[in-house]
Amino acid sequence: MKRAALLLAVILVAASCATTSQPQGQSLVNRAVQAAGGADIVLVDPQYSPAVNQRKESAGKMVKLLGKVAELRHVGIFPRFEVMRDWHENQSIPVESFVIADGLHMNDWGYACFAQLLGDDIIRSVGQIKLGVNVPADVRTYRPM
Repeated sequence: MKRAALLLAVILVAASCATTSQPQGQSLVNRAVQAAGGADIVLVDPQYSPAVNQRKESAGKMVKLLGKVAELRHVGIFPRFEVMRDWHENQSIPVESFVIADGLHMNDWGYACFAQLLGDDIIRSVGQIKLGVNVPADVRTYRPM
C-alpha cells in the first residue's frame, strides 16, 4: 500500500522555538508528527542563514531537537542546516549565493538545490526501504546543483 509522502517543513516551529522553551518546541513538533496520521514524514531543520545564525544557541537546540524527534518517532529528517553550512564553510559558496537580502530566506537557487537534494533523498529512501537497506545519514554528501 502506497502512502503519500508528507513534508513537514518545521520552519514555523523553528521560529517559535527561538522564543519558547525546548519542551514547548518538542511538544509542537510531536503534535505535528502525530497530525500526519500515518503518512510518511520528512522533518526539515532550520536553514543556515545570517538571521538564524544570530541565535546560534537556539538554532543548535532546534537542530538537535528535530534529530531527537526524528529518531524517537522513526521518521526521516533532512539536514538542511548542515547542508547549507557545508555549502558555505566547506565549499566556499558565499551565503549571498543562496540566501536573499533579508538574511533569512533562501533564494531561487537555494530552494532549487534544496528541492533537488530532498527529492533525491526521498527517492533513495524509497529504494532502500524496498531493498531493506538503511544507510546512515552521515555517509551522504550534499552538493549544490
